[in-house]
Amino acid sequence: MSAQDQEITVSQSIPTPLRVLLACLAVGLLLVLWGELGGGLWPFSTLTPFFAIIVVGGSGVLLSFLAFSVAGPDERWTVRPGIIDVEQRLFDRRHLFQVSSEDGDCQVIKSDTSDSGESWHIVIQLNTPIPAPEDPLFRLVLTLFGRRSRTRLSSPAFSCEERAQQALDVLLRERGEPGSA
Repeated sequence: MSAQDQEITVSQSIPTPLRVLLACLAVGLLLVLWGELGGGLWPFSTLTPFFAIIVVGGSGVLLSFLAFSVAGPDERWTVRPGIIDVEQRLFDRRHLFQVSSEDGDCQVIKSDTSDSGESWHIVIQLNTPIPAPEDPLFRLVLTLFGRRSRTRLSSPAFSCEERAQQALDVLLRERGEPGSA
């Protein structure tokens, strides 16, 4: 059995400098938007609805840009026989926990919701919730953005179904389920 069959790592992340750049860009553009077009909202005139559509639409886009820069995905899964080490990061804060293959139902799911094409994920429906991060700021961000479920885990994307299935087989190997060797 090769070392590759013993441990598989998959991750998705946004580097901190890029997060800071995106957040600063979103805040700067919000200030420009409201500074330049906000004056068209008051006093009321026949052009107020036109300016309102632009300001509200632009604000929605820029606020979602800001939310993505703060709470975007930054996760690393290390799959070993019978266990997954999950590391979630937000700036300099880290939340580490382990999930056993016996903690829930594990399966490979195909996803084609992104622009980059199809991807496959290991999805685990947990019997008990994962522990909340101890760091209050990390817990607040995860709660506000509702980004990560506490009872359903979905791995970062695998580019091909075979690789995702191989990782699932490694996870289930210790339990003696399909894929055991």
